[in-house]
Amino acid sequence: MAQKLLIVEANEIAPRVFRKFAEVFPQSYIRRFFDHERFIETMASDIAEADLYPAQSWASFNTGLPYSEHKVNWYNDKKDFGDFYWHAAAGTGHSTIIVNTLHSSPMRAFASEGNYKVLIPDCFSAEPDTLPRDFESFQRLNLAVTQSNGRKAFLKQTLLQGVQSFAQDPRPRKWGLGMKSVADLTRITATARSRPERLRSAQFPLLASIFLDAMRAHLPELGVIFTNHVAAMQHRYWYATFPSEYKEPIYPQSWVERYKDEILSAMELLDRWLGRFFEFAVSNGYIMLVTTSMGQSANPNVSAEYVHKSQFDYRLQDPKRLLTSLIGELGDGAEIQGAMVPQYSFRFPSKALADAVAEKLKGFETTAESDISNPNTNIRGLILMVDQSDATITISVSILPNATDKIWIGGHVVNPEALGFVKLDVDDHHSGRHHAAGSLFVVNDRSELSACWKERIDYLEYAPAIKSYFGIKNKASLAKASHCQESA
Repeated sequence: MAQKLLIVEANEIAPRVFRKFAEVFPQSYIRRFFDHERFIETMASDIAEADLYPAQSWASFNTGLPYSEHKVNWYNDKKDFGDFYWHAAAGTGHSTIIVNTLHSSPMRAFASEGNYKVLIPDCFSAEPDTLPRDFESFQRLNLAVTQSNGRKAFLKQTLLQGVQSFAQDPRPRKWGLGMKSVADLTRITATARSRPERLRSAQFPLLASIFLDAMRAHLPELGVIFTNHVAAMQHRYWYATFPSEYKEPIYPQSWVERYKDEILSAMELLDRWLGRFFEFAVSNGYIMLVTTSMGQSANPNVSAEYVHKSQFDYRLQDPKRLLTSLIGELGDGAEIQGAMVPQYSFRFPSKALADAVAEKLKGFETTAESDISNPNTNIRGLILMVDQSDATITISVSILPNATDKIWIGGHVVNPEALGFVKLDVDDHHSGRHHAAGSLFVVNDRSELSACWKERIDYLEYAPAIKSYFGIKNKASLAKASHCQESA
C-alpha cells in the first residue's frame, strides 16, 4: 500500500452544490480540487430514487453490496459489520480511526475485532461508548443533542446541554475544543439566534478537531469522518439557493433572501476543514477522498399550497408513550434506539417479542395520505409505517398538515401531545430531496487506487476498490466491480 487513506464522508452533497460553491468561492479548496485533482460523479444504482435514504445508501456505498443483499434499511437494523470496508480493514490489522461514520454502532458488536486507535460511533448509537473512553462525555452530549434537535434546532437548550456537560468533564481536547473549532463555534452561535438551524453545523468542527488530533497522534493507515451538516441545510433551503429549479414560486422573496446563503455557509465550514485535512494529507503522504454516497435535488412535491398549510410540524418527543398507547404492555420491554426524525426505532429482548409487536403495530399501519381519514382504519390523523429487522422495529410517523389536531386510535380521540408529540412552528419544508447522483473527490493520489475509475461510476464500485487497496478479498458477488483494482 503506497499511501494511507483519509476519507471525509460529507452526506448527500450533490455535484451541483460542489460546483456552485466552487464558482462562488474561487479561492476555496473545493475549487482547487476541481482544478488540480479528480472529481468523479457516483450513481446510486440499487435503490429506486424515490426510496433513497442515507441509512440504505451508505450501507451500499461502504460495503459494495446492493440493498437487496445487505438489507440495511434504518440506522439500527441488523448488519454484518465485516461487509463494511472500514471494519474489513481494521479487522485485518490495519490501524483505523472512525469518527461518526454511519453504521458504526453498536460499538460493542465489533470494536474488539479490529485495530481501532480511536472509535467514536455514529450519532444514532444507543450507547455513549467510545474508544478510548476519554470521549464518552462528548459522545453522550452528541447523542443527546442529535435527538433533542430533531426536525427543529433550539439554541438555548443546546447551549445549556453543552455547558452542563462540559462542566462535568472540563478537558477541552476531549471535546474537540481547539482554537480553530472554537472560532467556528463562535461564528455559528453568533448567528444562531436568528437562524437556529445553523446549530446543526456545530457538531462538525468538534468532530473534525477530534479527528484531526487523532490522525496526527496515530498516523493510522485509514481514517474516516462523517458529517451531515450540509445535507441538513440542503433539505431545508434548496429552494433558497436554486429557486429556478422549481416550476412555480413556492416561498416569498423575503424567505429566499433570508436563507439564500445557508447551504453555502455550511459548505464554507466544510471547505475550511477540507483545507486542514488536505494539508495534513499532503504532509503525511495520505490520499484524501471526499465522498457523499448520493446527492440531493429540487423536490417537485413541495408546492406553495403545501407550504401555506404547513406552518407547524410535530416531533415525537416520547416515542415510548406512542408505542404503549398503541400496543399496551407489549411495549414495556422496548429499548429506544437512535433514528432520524420522523423514524423511531425500538429494540426488543427477543425476535419473538419483536414479531408479536410488529404484528400488532401492523394493525395500525397507514401507508398513504388517503388512509388518515378512512373510517375503516384503526388509527386516523397520522401516517404510521412499520419495518422490522430481527429484534429491532422502526416506525415512521407523520402527522400531515391537512390532518386534524385530533388523533383517533381504536375509536378513541386523543391529542397529539398525549401520544408524546410536541408541536413545532416551522418555516422550511424539505425543498431538497434525495437524488442518485453523488460526488467523489480523489485528492493527492499517487497510487493506483483510482486508476480504473471513470468520470462517472456506479457507487457499488467504491468499497470493493478500497478493500482491494488494503489487500482484502472481496465477496464473489463483487468480483466484477473489483476486478480492475485487483489486477492493477
